[in-house]
Amino acid sequence: PVIIAGDVCYSYKNNRRHIPTGNSIDPQVNLSTIREMHKLAATPYYILPGHGPLVMKWFPKIYDGIVQIASVPE
Repeated sequence: PVIIAGDVCYSYKNNRRHIPTGNSIDPQVNLSTIREMHKLAATPYYILPGHGPLVMKWFPKIYDGIVQIASVPE
């Protein structure tokens, strides 16, 4: 499964290091949600952050600004 995290997880840094986002009203709830996403996603790479430029770098480009979420980055 792939999760579009949006603003729950701004970047892969928030995702991988379990760092709450800066605008979170309740950092503990934010961290709890990130942990839950880790349980649900096929891989942490499939937790797509809302502002993560690495998504566009790691996954295969289909068109300008569009990538295919079909393989795990190495």
